[in-house]
Amino acid sequence: MKLCRILIFGFLHMLSSNAMAAVCEFYPDNTMGNIRFILPATLSVPRDTPNGTVIYESPIVTLGTIPSSFKCSAVHSEGVRNTSGITQAGAQIFPIGNTGIGWQWIRPPSGKVWKGFPGDTDVAGGWGWNGSQHMLRLVKTGDISGSATIHSGQLGKFVAGEIEPLAMNTSGTRVVSQSCETPDVKVDMGTYNLSDFPKNGASAKEKYFFLNFKNCPTGINNFRFSFSPTAGSPVWDAENGMVNLNSNSTAKGLALQMRFSDGKSLKLNQNYIRKAPTAQGGNDSVGLQARFVRIEPSNAQMRAGDANAEIAFVVEYL
Repeated sequence: MKLCRILIFGFLHMLSSNAMAAVCEFYPDNTMGNIRFILPATLSVPRDTPNGTVIYESPIVTLGTIPSSFKCSAVHSEGVRNTSGITQAGAQIFPIGNTGIGWQWIRPPSGKVWKGFPGDTDVAGGWGWNGSQHMLRLVKTGDISGSATIHSGQLGKFVAGEIEPLAMNTSGTRVVSQSCETPDVKVDMGTYNLSDFPKNGASAKEKYFFLNFKNCPTGINNFRFSFSPTAGSPVWDAENGMVNLNSNSTAKGLALQMRFSDGKSLKLNQNYIRKAPTAQGGNDSVGLQARFVRIEPSNAQMRAGDANAEIAFVVEYL
């Protein structure tokens, strides 16, 4: 009798039905959303600006109802994938090509900066964007030769696990590495008595001064400028160019009003256009006036003392 052995070889592959399941996924009928920031047409950066300097920070954008909600079943990685340049894990500034400019995605009110994916981790749960706040910050990261263009379109995406729930887009801008010299201006407003402001709305005599543009380089056709309240001197009446006295002031009941030297109204946070002196550069100036105005109806609330204020001057070169 001859015996033979039958050898049978096989492979049994056990695959759990959950092994390939995504950690993060959109809720039904939800998909990637978009947020868009409108940038100024031109941003001017002085040539000697140090790397790391913030050259632009957008107003806060608050999202309304947006169908981009998602859920994650476990701890997962999150962060930003830079689509305008390289993505470095954990980085807080994302380069925009070879422009010498980088961008940051900021989350008010915490001021959190999202890092390059994978930058952080988060726990399991569900999230949505309704009512969330966002800011875009541009940072100088290298040399800007002549001008650099940030094209309209997508800068990057927020990533959670395997999905991309939200994309950041901009209108684009041109970053110009040139500027005029605009020295700070200190205006001595003089000395007054409380009796110089007999009633609410009374104003002191105007003080005239100039805001100078010196040694402007070639290639500038127009100035676009605006005046903005500062954290120290917040707005009182933007339509009439008025800010509060700063916290170092001991006088009470007054605000500072700015106008153009011909008496025309100057509105805060409004852009004004002025033609540059020549295409070959040169010097120019804007004539202004400032005065104190009483804003307190009650004489009992008026107080003598030091009266100081600051206003920021913002200029773009076109």
